[in-house]
Amino acid sequence: MRIIRYDALRPVPWQNGGGTSREVASFPDGAVDFDWRISIADVTAAGDFSTFAGVDRILTVIEGELMVVTVDGEEHAMEQYRPFRFSGDSVTSSALPVGDIKDLNVMARRGAFKGFLSIVELSKKRPTRCSAINSPCC
Repeated sequence: MRIIRYDALRPVPWQNGGGTSREVASFPDGAVDFDWRISIADVTAAGDFSTFAGVDRILTVIEGELMVVTVDGEEHAMEQYRPFRFSGDSVTSSALPVGDIKDLNVMARRGAFKGFLSIVELSKKRPTRCSAINSPCC
């Protein structure tokens, strides 16, 4: 296991130039044409998403109250800690009706990988099992 500290992650410009995100991990490491990628973005303005052809995305608000994401003309209200899956091929934009948010973005190349995201509340009183070998998370 490796601890990744948010403050150590370097902000990089979005593909469409509309903001920045911090890459947590990717494969191949740091590649523009990745097979999978996990990143965190500070979203401070409404706007269009970058298109990622052949990539499935899971987006989750991790700070802030709400982001409204429009995917191929259909609006989706994204509340904190509720993952939302959509195609990176889709025409996608966002609105911030109640202020800035921070989101966690999981992307996986369709046909090669499948991304999953689970929100788990950790407790010191009750260990959470988090692997196939049923060992407690720490």
